[in-house]
Amino acid sequence: MKSIILSLVSLLVLFTWYTVAVLKDVGDREKLYQLSLDYYHDICSQDEEACQELSPPTEYKMDTLGQMFYTMKTSHFNNMILIFVVFITIPGIYQFYKELKSGYIKNVIIRKKYSTYLKEQYKNALLRTIFIIPILFLLCFLVTFILCDGIVDINYTFTHAMPGISLPSLVYLEHPLLFSFVYLVNFVLLEILCLNIGFLCVKKAKNFVLAIIMSLLIYFLLNIVCSVLIGTILFELILGIENATTYVSFYNLISYEAPIYHATIFGLLYMVLFMIIIVFISTIILYFSYRNAEKVMIEIEK
Repeated sequence: MKSIILSLVSLLVLFTWYTVAVLKDVGDREKLYQLSLDYYHDICSQDEEACQELSPPTEYKMDTLGQMFYTMKTSHFNNMILIFVVFITIPGIYQFYKELKSGYIKNVIIRKKYSTYLKEQYKNALLRTIFIIPILFLLCFLVTFILCDGIVDINYTFTHAMPGISLPSLVYLEHPLLFSFVYLVNFVLLEILCLNIGFLCVKKAKNFVLAIIMSLLIYFLLNIVCSVLIGTILFELILGIENATTYVSFYNLISYEAPIYHATIFGLLYMVLFMIIIVFISTIILYFSYRNAEKVMIEIEK
């Protein structure tokens, strides 16, 4: 019951965070109008041909999808990705931590196969966390729908706003259903990754708070490894791939901050593939970490 309450608290905190962010964004539309006007003039001063394809902005408005994508991409809401692991790890591993550290697990595996018990714990942790993002997206859509007068038409955003101002690539926005699906899938995959990290840490930590801190540190470290070692050193310096750092950062993949140079629909598929690979690797590591029951029992007794 307590784990369910923790899940609902995480959902509530994320939704409140988004609501505050979207209210601020809607209130800043006059500033966005000035930015879009400056953007229009910059394009016209650099490329007259490109300027002819644009219409000078007269006001700044967005439909539900455009506003939702904009708010999720801006720093007001997107900074939550920096501590996203906390919202998933706490409700996900709390019950397992209690059973592991109290020694209750020893009584269980006498009556039940060790691997079966672990699968049940992981499944229960998934059930306590996997619903957070889909429901969050639904709630975010509803509150944005109200603030945008019930308009759901990305072309309305194109008419009343400049897509180049803090919006995902125009290519993505022209396919809002695919973009929304990929965005949701990537967040769910990130949920699973954070849960895997939590399970890895709970076995090593002396207390629950330390397990959360360790999860955060590993989450940050993994993002640094992906961005610096893989993105900068391997892809950019050794293989000579431009802007490769943005291809392998959790923050950029979720905010769609130029994740693929000259964004294409294939770029969206790449983002999902990248997250699947990361989740797969973390799941393999988790499996080997808990495979040997005797070693796990010895470790939790230390």
